Amino acid sequence: MARGGLLLIVSLAGVLALAGPSHAGTHTGKTSQGKRVALLTNGQNELTRITFFEWRSRCNSGGRFTETTTFKQPLDRSAPGLFFDRSFYRIRQGDGNFRIRVKVRVRGDRVSPRRWKGVFKPTAVVKRNGNEVATCSPGKIRWHARR
Repeated sequence: MARGGLLLIVSLAGVLALAGPSHAGTHTGKTSQGKRVALLTNGQNELTRITFFEWRSRCNSGGRFTETTTFKQPLDRSAPGLFFDRSFYRIRQGDGNFRIRVKVRVRGDRVSPRRWKGVFKPTAVVKRNGNEVATCSPGKIRWHARR
C-alpha cells in the first residue's frame, strides 16, 4: 500500500515539473517610439492587460496626436506565450467638437520566461461636426518588455 502512495507522489511531482514555474507578474519596457509599455500576465503566461503609454503620431492634416491605449481580456486570441487583439474605441476632445475613432491592433510573443516582444499598430480618424478632418497613424510600433 505504501508503495502505491509513493508512486502517486512521484507521478504528481513529474506533472508539476512539466508545468514549469509561474511567470505571473508585471513586465515593463519600451516601444520603438521610446515610450513606456507595461503588460500583466497570469500564472499560465497569458496576457491579462497591456498598456501603451503616450504613443504619438503625425496626422495628414499637419497636426499631431498622442494617446494611451490599454488592452484587457477578453482578447481575440490569448494563449500561453502569445496574444493578438484588434479593436477600436471612441474619444471626444475640444468640448466634444472632435470625435476620434481609434482603431488598434496588437500582437505579442513571449521570447523567454521573462521577456515579451511584439507589434502595436494604431490609427486614429478625427472628425469634426461629422466630417473627417485628419487621419493619424504612426505605422507599426515595435515593443519589448521584461520582468
